[in-house]
Amino acid sequence: MTEARSEARALQGRPLVVGYDGSPASVRAARYAAEIAGALGSEVIIVHALQSSAEVAEPVTEEELESRARVDALVLGDIAAQVSRLGVATRSVLRDGDPVRLLLDVARDSRAGAIVVGTRGRTGAAKLILGSVSSGVIGGAEVPVMVVH
Repeated sequence: MTEARSEARALQGRPLVVGYDGSPASVRAARYAAEIAGALGSEVIIVHALQSSAEVAEPVTEEELESRARVDALVLGDIAAQVSRLGVATRSVLRDGDPVRLLLDVARDSRAGAIVVGTRGRTGAAKLILGSVSSGVIGGAEVPVMVVH
């Protein structure tokens, strides 16, 4: 048996955790995860981290944060519905916090087989200044990570 087949068997029946931020890359990541999950009989858990007021560059009110959270919940519900329409069991997680930490925690708590994230393809200074969720997940994950461009 090849190593790839062994890895695929290890994923079978275990959820795939997907990072979703509304970007085109995260939509592609969710669809990619749905295809894999459908073939393996696995669930997709779509994870979105809310921004706290400390993470937002401009000052915002509590009402603005609550409004953003409502919009994020609707958008997350939309992508979850898209994945569900592909015949894949889906649930979503919407929480405050650092996206990297949230993805790693959900993956651990759900005993995920893998984490799937999108990348915007930032390089150089932009990546250093803005950070990279995909890099952080790769560095901290205890399961395979798939990065979708």
